Amino acid sequence: MNKFQKMMSVTLAGCMAASALMMSAGAVNIPADTSPAYMAEDSQVTTHILSFEEMNAITPYKTESAQVFLARNNSAGDQGTACGEFTADAKNASFMITYAPATATYNVQLYRYMSNGSATRVNAYNKLTIGVGAAFSNLQVGATYFFKVSSSDCPVKGTNANYTLMTY
Repeated sequence: MNKFQKMMSVTLAGCMAASALMMSAGAVNIPADTSPAYMAEDSQVTTHILSFEEMNAITPYKTESAQVFLARNNSAGDQGTACGEFTADAKNASFMITYAPATATYNVQLYRYMSNGSATRVNAYNKLTIGVGAAFSNLQVGATYFFKVSSSDCPVKGTNANYTLMTY
């Protein structure tokens, strides 16, 4: 073995040892929001369908109205556009698409951001008529959530839609 090969093998062995130490140290810390207890709290999020009148009867802490691009979804309903990001200041939130041209229905799902930057769906998707909302209860106060929306009957190229989000 020449001098260069010896130096290279010692360097590589050192990198491998450091890598093994880093893997075991990194495996010890499990982020709090991916623990079984925290995930069990996500499973307690419930959904209730709200009529336009029920939605308007809510006295919210916060209200947000904005636009979102409503894309055509796949058959599972799990594709779509993220919108309405919020940090839960209360245990309940409601979401409704109030207007979407040439569209009769929409799909909505609620996701929660994890500490590692990924997101997890906390409820199955709901297919709703435009002007009908969904209320999500038992949210984790302080957690950050967002909605993913799509439609199976919007124009093929999608459409712009108006939505309202309330926390209460």
